[in-house]
Amino acid sequence: GGERPISELGWWRALLIGVAQGVAIAPGISRSGMTIAMALLIGMRRDDAARYSFLLSIPAISGAALLELRKVQWAHMPYVSLLIGGVAAAVTGYLALIFLLRLVRKGQLAWFAPYLWVLAAAILYKSFAG
Repeated sequence: GGERPISELGWWRALLIGVAQGVAIAPGISRSGMTIAMALLIGMRRDDAARYSFLLSIPAISGAALLELRKVQWAHMPYVSLLIGGVAAAVTGYLALIFLLRLVRKGQLAWFAPYLWVLAAAILYKSFAG
């Protein structure tokens, strides 16, 4: 990470991070991973990079949710189930966000590397082995 605070982001750096988020639409690519990595590459401070990435998720996730919600009315899905699932996801997501921001501040994201390598190997195996 760098030493550039979020207040010095500028429009072209914001554009680069936005493009990184767009690339993450491809299957298997982490949206937050791409945006945090790009923010770090352009010299943003670690905690600001993570915070900015999570803020960028709000319109992306909200837009996807609205698109999916249009389909729900035709699927006759019970709205109570959606509400309970949404609340559970919001609470869990909030707690995970707190945990991840602490890891980012401490520079301990390397703990995820072995997990991601194993996960990637399993996905590749499953994809090619059928």
